[in-house]
Amino acid sequence: MVEASGAAVAYLGIDVGKLSHSACAIDAGGEVVFRADLENRPDDIDRLLERAGASALVVVDQRRNIGALVLARAFAHGNPCAYLPGYAEKQARGMFPGVAKTDAIDAEVIARTARGLPGALRPLAEKPEDTASLRILSSQREFAAAARTRAKNRLRATLLEADPALERAVDPSRPWQVALLAEFGSA
Repeated sequence: MVEASGAAVAYLGIDVGKLSHSACAIDAGGEVVFRADLENRPDDIDRLLERAGASALVVVDQRRNIGALVLARAFAHGNPCAYLPGYAEKQARGMFPGVAKTDAIDAEVIARTARGLPGALRPLAEKPEDTASLRILSSQREFAAAARTRAKNRLRATLLEADPALERAVDPSRPWQVALLAEFGSA
């Protein structure tokens, strides 16, 4: 841990991971206030946010999946939140040549990018829990529709190979025709 003399945290960059996260807090002047490695657990995240303060801008490199818990805890704590897209982080990372890529360095890159290039950030607003559920349902619906289309196209290709006239006669959107084909099995 690196401690600075009681400076207020302005930016908290967090390189999120599945099991653990690496964080770097910097003040408005760009000095590192502290660094921390923490487990992906609500209590650990809450302690980090308490240490940074409610005015610190929390910036993550993953906003969904592995970053969702960090963002939910930050919103509950009252922190403003932002997301640094991967392509922007990669470009910002290029400003630190010769430095090996580590989670701790990535957290610092995220925090320094938030301070120096705020236009690279994507602001995040707290979303109701229903929004996430609807997004998941919508995603599943799109997946099911795509799978259905793939299955129809595969059936058409198989029928076309077997007999072009049969392919023209069969309509895969009619369940009885598909059931009849399934009953007779392969050619």
